[in-house]
Amino acid sequence: MPEYLIKGIKVRFPYDAYSCQKILMEKLITSLQSNTNALLESPTGTGKTLSLLCAALAWREAYMARQQHEYYVRENKKPDKFNKELLDTLNAAVSISPNSENYSRPPPVIYYASRTHSQLSQAINELKTTTYKHVIFLNIIKSNAALTAVCRDKVKKKRCQYIQGVDAAKILPDFDGEVLDIEDLVKFGKKNTACPYFLSRENQNSADIIFLPYNYLVDANSRKAQNLNLDNAILIFDEAHNLARIFEDLLKVINEVNFPYTTNEINKPGEWIYELFEKANLNSETFGHVHNIMEAAHEVLTTAISNKKLNSYATHHLLTSLKILFGDTLGNNKAERANNTKYYKVHISREQAAASFPSSLLGKSSYRKKTQAPKRTLSFWCFSPGLAMKDLTGRNCRSIILASGTLAPLPSFAAELQIDFKVQFEGPHVISSDQAFVGIIKKGPTGIALNSSYNSRSNANYQQELGRTIVNFSRFIPDGLIVFFPSYGVMNDCIENWKRPIVGSNPRIWDMLTQNKELIIEPKNKQEFVKTMTLFHKTISEQGRGSIFFAVCRGKVSEGIDFTDARGRAVIITGIPYPPFRDPKVILKREYLDSTRKQSCNKSKFVSGDDWYKQQATRAVNQALGRVLRHKKDYGAILLCDERFAASHIIAQLPIWVRSLVTVYENFGQMHGLIHNFFQEMNLKMGGINIKKTDKRSSFTTSATSIHLDQLSVRTNKNSKNEQPSLAHNKRLKHQRIEYESEIVTTSTTSNLRSSSSQTSSRKKSKFDENESWMSTSTVKSESSSANTAGSTTSSSLHTAQFTSKKVVKRNALGMLVEKKSGS
Repeated sequence: MPEYLIKGIKVRFPYDAYSCQKILMEKLITSLQSNTNALLESPTGTGKTLSLLCAALAWREAYMARQQHEYYVRENKKPDKFNKELLDTLNAAVSISPNSENYSRPPPVIYYASRTHSQLSQAINELKTTTYKHVIFLNIIKSNAALTAVCRDKVKKKRCQYIQGVDAAKILPDFDGEVLDIEDLVKFGKKNTACPYFLSRENQNSADIIFLPYNYLVDANSRKAQNLNLDNAILIFDEAHNLARIFEDLLKVINEVNFPYTTNEINKPGEWIYELFEKANLNSETFGHVHNIMEAAHEVLTTAISNKKLNSYATHHLLTSLKILFGDTLGNNKAERANNTKYYKVHISREQAAASFPSSLLGKSSYRKKTQAPKRTLSFWCFSPGLAMKDLTGRNCRSIILASGTLAPLPSFAAELQIDFKVQFEGPHVISSDQAFVGIIKKGPTGIALNSSYNSRSNANYQQELGRTIVNFSRFIPDGLIVFFPSYGVMNDCIENWKRPIVGSNPRIWDMLTQNKELIIEPKNKQEFVKTMTLFHKTISEQGRGSIFFAVCRGKVSEGIDFTDARGRAVIITGIPYPPFRDPKVILKREYLDSTRKQSCNKSKFVSGDDWYKQQATRAVNQALGRVLRHKKDYGAILLCDERFAASHIIAQLPIWVRSLVTVYENFGQMHGLIHNFFQEMNLKMGGINIKKTDKRSSFTTSATSIHLDQLSVRTNKNSKNEQPSLAHNKRLKHQRIEYESEIVTTSTTSNLRSSSSQTSSRKKSKFDENESWMSTSTVKSESSSANTAGSTTSSSLHTAQFTSKKVVKRNALGMLVEKKSGS
């Protein structure tokens, strides 16, 4: 097993580490040695989780070795020369300030937090592949309010057989010293009649590393309930791009309240929430009594009534909210609460609601609908994630590590959390540059602008053009293609348009898509989502033509789903998913940020409302495009199909590895042939499945436009019998660069699509003759507003490349291979 010496720490890794993994481990160790916080971005598929675990546990081993040496020195007053050298080595490995370390207390516990239990299970599985799997760990079991109440009742009355078997089970070899995730613990508990929850709690005091969801660390009440001690602890938040939102959602009170107001919406400052509850005689002095009554009522509801969720959720939710209000989260006295509530806003909304009462309450066999009075929702929103972060730092943590594949831009992310991150890192991808095609497409096949802004997303012409764009890509992109929309509404509107009958002989977009691939749509329902994913995986493994998965940014597909290899050969982003502009929470958040920034003397440390609004959109995009290119040997395309992506401030917020590869294409013809060539080359190079020859679907096209990438002209060739060269023919010509013709599907007459000669060279050439010397240089040019003309070599792409060659083999209009001299 490879071993690396990083900053004086010996890190054992299960395989040869990538250079980006070594750098990531170095940054994390630097943070631990200097007792500082770190903000680490490493693209999905670069082994980020494994790097974090190995580096943190390796540093902890060094800390424990230094601690053992401390005990030795106490017993042996005069250490010899060897021990003095060892002491110097250990001091340098553990800390940059060894004299400030207190080795009399227990070594730091590592808290590894992620958003979901499935992500934690993946992290534990990664840990099992390392030599650190012998560590003592605790995996917090997921909880349910109703089950918790039933559990407490059984434990209190000593009626639970599983808790009685804990003492006998914890000394068994299968449990002691083994790394078990939630599923493993449940299986072990069933087999040995022992409670998995209390088994995990047995190891808490002696744990080296604890795996748990975000909320157990973020929420003070959860920390107290789980008895989590953060003193000198190392907090690692993986997939931390969601952290700011989670910090803000510490409290949301939902309840029907009769307010003497006639307006639909009311906004109040944060401290008003205490004035409201004071009117009901609910304050710090009376809360203890109210708490006991509500907790008892909650237990009765969850144990005595069969429909637990319907009857107990509201009680539990309100009780949790009141604990935050009157507990120590916002302070222990009026002065502290007044200071902290300035980060909050109270919002009251009013809406008409119809309630359905189940038959068990009505004594009938069906549901009856009853119109209720207007429902009022009381919300208490926190607009400063830094408040919760400051609470964590106030617990005397050693280091807080935030890691994700999509944190960019890092400065604004750090500014929003309002704590210092001395260590910041944006890592490269493990793939080489020729394994990814990243393009911004400003226009569709017929020249209509691709723009999914609020003013144009409902336009039928735009929706049709977007559909034609996806049709063309789906014809030659192999296997899985994931298409992300800004919202469910936009996705549903587009699909409805594509299914709508078209006047005349032109086919529907939906029919053309169905001809190319299986079509799958992301559902909102969680149960349906599992079935949909199963269907998608089945179509990829069993069907040669693959599938198109229509999904939504910020949806389940964009968060953590792995589309490795054939499951995701390309991702298309159809628009920029800005948050709802008129949403009350969005409005108040922007107002809060602008007000805070205006009042600050150092405005650079605060994010403006407008910047925050834009960054929420680009971070959602970054998360979606991370579904593809999941490991070193993977390949694929990222296609940003909205002209607004070409703006410099949008490109600047993409991940660093994407920014280095992105090219802007003024029209569809400029990039269509290039991406087609990309997949042909990658299938030959990486040994993928064969791409079928382009089908001549004349019944679905009113014209077929052939774009010749070696010329600045467009030829219309409706009845062309030319076919792409076979893969066998490609292998015979493996030392020659071939530019294939690409058939573009349109539903209009011939489009005057022009392609710039400089654009044909924007992709890195991977095939070349041994006698030829390809000289490539990459330059960055600013966006040009001038239109391309015949013979012009002006390019408005972000990156251009120039090549020098003696000869280039191309295919002419008749499909014959010809040689063309080319200069520099």
